Amino acid sequence: MNEIFVFKLAAVFGAGFLTSISPCVYPTLPLTVGFLTYQARSSNSRRPTVLFFLGQTAAYVALGFVAVRLSEVFGFSSQSFVLNAFLALALLAMGLISFLGAMPATWVNAGQSLQKRLEAFGGAYRWAPVFIGAGAALVASPCTSPILGSVLMAVSQDPWSAKTVAEMVAYAFGASTLVLILGFGILKARELPRSGPWLVWLHKFSGLVILAAAGYYIYRACGLIGII
Repeated sequence: MNEIFVFKLAAVFGAGFLTSISPCVYPTLPLTVGFLTYQARSSNSRRPTVLFFLGQTAAYVALGFVAVRLSEVFGFSSQSFVLNAFLALALLAMGLISFLGAMPATWVNAGQSLQKRLEAFGGAYRWAPVFIGAGAALVASPCTSPILGSVLMAVSQDPWSAKTVAEMVAYAFGASTLVLILGFGILKARELPRSGPWLVWLHKFSGLVILAAAGYYIYRACGLIGII
């Protein structure tokens, strides 16, 4: 396992963790853990938490697979000026959305509402945590889209392989870290920092990271046409 791959795993894990402390996800953690505890009928049971994590992981791996296959179908190449320019513009837009907090409030509220409905609907079903985890990954957190989209674009540059799967699993671990910590009883929800302005500043920080990635692809695109 080379150093570059280890760095990529650490980077996607960090990106996943940033999604878990985004303004539209972090405040719902007590709700999610409450759902998992209700599923377990005992705070000592870890099965629902594990199932929730597996559902999230499956969803993220599937998204990574789709991203890579779309890249292959359309013949994208990492040495293509058009592709690098597109990635630069897309990341620039996502970074600005994250940094400026430009995600419409209705989208955020809709995402939180959908997560609550999914959890209420699945409360009586033994395997519900799998589907709740997958649903939360796919549709329940709109304001995480800039970070997840950036990761998917980066992953799509490589062929589908065990390394690609490992990257998406690392992202899932990052996104599920707090749920795993709370679900396994390592910490209680009341012991976590209260929601506040610090969430907004962390979201802005993630926007700056995405903008830095956009700058990298701008540099590559300029190099491919001889500007740099």
